[in-house]
Amino acid sequence: MQLTFRKSAARLCAVFILALGAISCEQYEYSSPSPGVMEVRLAVKNTRTDLLPFATFDSTTFNSHSMFFIMKSLEAVDGNEVHLPVFSDLFAIRRNPDGDFFNALDPQARDSMTVLGAAYAPPQQFTSLELVVDVPEGVFISYGLYGSFIPVDPVVPFQALRQLEASIPVEANRTTIVTVTFDLDQSLLQLTESFLFVPVFYISSVEIL
Repeated sequence: MQLTFRKSAARLCAVFILALGAISCEQYEYSSPSPGVMEVRLAVKNTRTDLLPFATFDSTTFNSHSMFFIMKSLEAVDGNEVHLPVFSDLFAIRRNPDGDFFNALDPQARDSMTVLGAAYAPPQQFTSLELVVDVPEGVFISYGLYGSFIPVDPVVPFQALRQLEASIPVEANRTTIVTVTFDLDQSLLQLTESFLFVPVFYISSVEIL
């Protein structure tokens, strides 16, 4: 009788251990959403194309119009103030230490095709872009064959953190195109022989492809 009790107890014990093992090994479904892509493009608003036409820059002849600025930093920010760095492309791990140069009078900027940066991003809502832009020392606008120059006088120091607010959704496996407009019409006040410069940037569109 004692032996039978021991065998029964051992069996119960084994069943209990197996049940515990089954519980501990139960498979739970964990889902990690696929990232989306955030791409930031530059558009330039410029209606004074008689004075400042868009043209491809030619460094050998200066037969073009150009106005360069430098992208020092670009980040997307969510509602919890989490910052997502946006570098020059999806494969970059940092920005050029000296910044990335862009020509505001390039035809690609006119057509909203200049890419300021791209990054993989988690599917969520972002609330703003933060960018730091600068201009080369002694900025000017070049125009005409072999280069005539219009000096530009910044009213305030150009380089500053600019926070551009907008609702920017990112969805898994899709691309969000954010277009940042540089408004030359408002940024440049034409004087007799120069321009006063107060740069104006804003987010003009957000599109999910």
